[in-house]
Amino acid sequence: MAGSTATPFADAVLRLRGRDRPELDVASFHALPWSQAAPGPLRDKYLDLFGSFPLADLTCSGVGLDSFFRPTGPLARAQRLAADAFGSDHTYFLTCGTTAANQVAMDAIDAPGRRILLDRTAHQSLHAAAARAAAQVDHAPAGPLLDVDALAARLAAAAADGRPYDAVVVGASTYDGVLCDVPALVRMCRAASPATRTFLVDEAWSAINAFHPELRALGGLAAARASAGEVRMLVTQSAHKSMNAARQGSYLHVVGHPGFVEQVGACLRGRHTTSPSIPILASLDLCRAHAEADGERLVRRAIELADGVRRALADDPALKAAFAAVPPPVGPALVADPTKLMVDVSRLEMTGEQVRAALFDRHRIYVARVVRDGFLLNFHIGVDGVRVRRLLDALRDLADRPAPPTGGPFPEPGSVVTQAIVAYPPGVPVAVPGELWTAAHRRHVEDLRRDGIDVFVLKG
Repeated sequence: MAGSTATPFADAVLRLRGRDRPELDVASFHALPWSQAAPGPLRDKYLDLFGSFPLADLTCSGVGLDSFFRPTGPLARAQRLAADAFGSDHTYFLTCGTTAANQVAMDAIDAPGRRILLDRTAHQSLHAAAARAAAQVDHAPAGPLLDVDALAARLAAAAADGRPYDAVVVGASTYDGVLCDVPALVRMCRAASPATRTFLVDEAWSAINAFHPELRALGGLAAARASAGEVRMLVTQSAHKSMNAARQGSYLHVVGHPGFVEQVGACLRGRHTTSPSIPILASLDLCRAHAEADGERLVRRAIELADGVRRALADDPALKAAFAAVPPPVGPALVADPTKLMVDVSRLEMTGEQVRAALFDRHRIYVARVVRDGFLLNFHIGVDGVRVRRLLDALRDLADRPAPPTGGPFPEPGSVVTQAIVAYPPGVPVAVPGELWTAAHRRHVEDLRRDGIDVFVLKG
């Protein structure tokens, strides 16, 4: 996908750095001592950990760079380039992660008297925002994944009752290798409830998909464009999960009239830190330009590498005796994410958590998402052939030398859930307020904790 490789904000930051000419450095009499010089006795450790990162962490908002909350200069131009690249009316940069982006987006659609239908499987940040909402927030029926048919049925029933939902909030890219076909979802929702015109879509794991033609067509911004102005759309994305951005770099894309864009900006001013990270902002500018230049090729490579591991698990005698690729569950408006691969380890007589620990301890290979009998591989654009070969060698080693079993404590069950109970990873509720806590919930939590997954009560 061809596009602009201009990086106006990153360039502005570079212009303010003196590089090898100290007389050109910005002398700050405001804050951020570490942007001036590394502390003497710990200088080497600072440099080993951060390199030149502190030198880019400038504190000259307004005069040297741009206003974060009301930009008119290089940050405004960078956000305009991002909006053009992703296909939004406006794109906001955030440096507090998509947890903050989701809270800003929920604030923008919240108001007393409104009704919001929230995907039961959405990320905990959306449930936390819902707990504070002035609107009436109901949970759409769901199983392990979003049940699009049940969501549409709930919308239709509300519309028939004369109390349609104003907005729908969904998680569209899961931790487990399933993508939501958001245009199909929006069509189903609009057919069920034509009065429902606002959608908030959490695409935390799929920002890079905007630069791959087939995957781009599945996103929330594609759905908004296909609706020809009939819907308002908010899309949140964790740039660092799939693009070359710094951690906590997040995009908040808006499709809607200028007043709606400004409403989102007002909510941003109420939620975001007033001390945004300049390096993170610059990375959001850089990673967009990088994706426009090379994103499609890199996504295609990632898909090819994932397919190669699937074939190895099926064909390699040393691997297929111990591991198997697990096809993700799909359904209405749900499709397989070609960059994710769940690996079954049940024949190895190890849990997913034991495999994760062994991969890291023995081979310095990190995976995050585990289930009782498996683990998830995420083939992001930073994964290359060398790393895939390391992974396959490590799996062959595990097939020869499985780890011993381990155990863990389990929580006590409750009765009626009053606050969301969340498993992390992936950050999706095990139970939401109002649900009866059953023996099935208890067994599920026991399985999660046995696999090393944290389970906790989400405070509103």
